Amino acid sequence: MDITQNKKAFDEFFRFYYPRLKKYAYFLLKSDQDADDLIQDVFSI
Repeated sequence: MDITQNKKAFDEFFRFYYPRLKKYAYFLLKSDQDADDLIQDVFSI
């Protein structure tokens, strides 16, 4: 698998899971900014 395929796969993964994870993080944290920060940390690891 080359870098282009990896990037495409990650982009699809991100687009699918980001809204779900953001909603759940907001439910737990009750803060939009904290939820964004948490999801950014999750996807940057």
